[in-house]
Amino acid sequence: MPSLFITPGPTWVQLPLGWVITRTGGMNALFLLLRSGTSISLGILLILSTPWNTILKALGVLHLPDVVLLILSMTYRYIHLLLHMTHDMFLSRKSRIIKPLPPATERQLMGSTAGVLLSKSLQMSSDVYLAMLSRGYHAYPRTLDNFKIKKFDWIYGISIFIIAFMAIWLAN
Repeated sequence: MPSLFITPGPTWVQLPLGWVITRTGGMNALFLLLRSGTSISLGILLILSTPWNTILKALGVLHLPDVVLLILSMTYRYIHLLLHMTHDMFLSRKSRIIKPLPPATERQLMGSTAGVLLSKSLQMSSDVYLAMLSRGYHAYPRTLDNFKIKKFDWIYGISIFIIAFMAIWLAN
């Protein structure tokens, strides 16, 4: 948080070694933390409350490039497959080990497990791509959702616009 120390303004806290936290710097740092916390919270709320395909379709309506949509959808699906594969590998290793291993052997086993996981993930990505091509994939992710603007959407949009206008007007 360099803004605590480099923003000019009245001194708020005097620290050892000549460091000074200014009141303006403290407010800037606080606003930065509050804004980032709010955006992260809203992003998590959106992801937890909205189906992933609907989020992808909405991003497509906002004209996000198709390549970005494809990367997001494949990453989302691939993370779950990779976690399941990793869990299976560690469960099989745990079921074959009788006693605790020495640290050097444990590190060697972890390294070889990471290598095998990388090899499996590369093979799986190749298999997934070939399966997508065989099912007629043509570089655009299709979803079954059709977005139609309804009466409630217009009411909600207009009310948000009015609230934003009132907040700006009251702030001045």
